[in-house]
Amino acid sequence: MAKFKKSTEIQYDASTPGDFPIALVVAERYGLLYIVTKMGFLYIYELTSVEMIFKARISTQPIFVVAKNYTNDGILALSKTGSLLGGLIDENALLPHLMQNCKHIPNIQQLVFSLASRYSLPGVDNIFIGQFNNFIVSGDYANAAKIASMSPGSLLRNADTIQKFKQLPQVPGQPQPLLIYFQKLLEKGKLNKLETIELCGPVLAQGKIDLVKTWAGGNKLESCV
Repeated sequence: MAKFKKSTEIQYDASTPGDFPIALVVAERYGLLYIVTKMGFLYIYELTSVEMIFKARISTQPIFVVAKNYTNDGILALSKTGSLLGGLIDENALLPHLMQNCKHIPNIQQLVFSLASRYSLPGVDNIFIGQFNNFIVSGDYANAAKIASMSPGSLLRNADTIQKFKQLPQVPGQPQPLLIYFQKLLEKGKLNKLETIELCGPVLAQGKIDLVKTWAGGNKLESCV
């Protein structure tokens, strides 16, 4: 991910004037930031948008110390009375939560797509598939390929999708649909093993070994050994 810098103000709960954060913990697995305050509030922010996506009071007693739980990318907090509290992200519920409860975030659907793609998160597969199919039906193969490139895991990046693009009719004035598909995948990042074989086979058959070397040198291909 490219480096970026953003800032925002923490939206403290009105019931605890003078509250302040005592711990900031990054959940690298999801691109989120936990903020735990002295008065027992937990705020969770999405890092690229710096928007709050969750808020809850985890303790009515002041929090003494907070640490990251490296086992599950969660947090552990100890209150002044000695109570040990824990919290973690439910990855199956994260994206549905964003879609349902975070409509205040601009371009929330695009953000959800980005998180699903970047961290291979489940929960919005039907949205990916629906948009992909809509673009295919409308003949917008470039956006269909873009949706596939962003989809988590092998949801759309599989043999069925490749076969579908092979069978699509070519739009006059545009490249072959399969070529459009692979162009979008290469723009996004690295091909998986199946995609590498499907792309490099015909290219090598045409004698364009230098093109394959360029892709390999740019870490765009997966080893098929």
